Amino acid sequence: MNKWGVGLTFLLAATSVMAKDIQLLNVSYDPTRELYEQYNKAFSAHWKQQTGDNVVIRQSHGGSGKQATSVINGIEADVVTLALAYDVDAIAERGRIG
Repeated sequence: MNKWGVGLTFLLAATSVMAKDIQLLNVSYDPTRELYEQYNKAFSAHWKQQTGDNVVIRQSHGGSGKQATSVINGIEADVVTLALAYDVDAIAERGRIG
């Protein structure tokens, strides 16, 4: 194997070792379910192409107030997309946005 073949083999092996599996949770209000199903697929493909990392985005949907309460009570949301500003404010007031 020539030096280029060895280098390419090393690069491919290093890239596969460095790639990460990332999981995110988007806590959102119910009407956004279909939107985020489509968006998450497109985002995951884009992120994989740009970084080599696999991104799996889990979704939790419900009423905006119910979702805010879930986050306040400890659900570990990576992203919160709620309908009402005061629901997001309530999460922030309790120190759950960081």
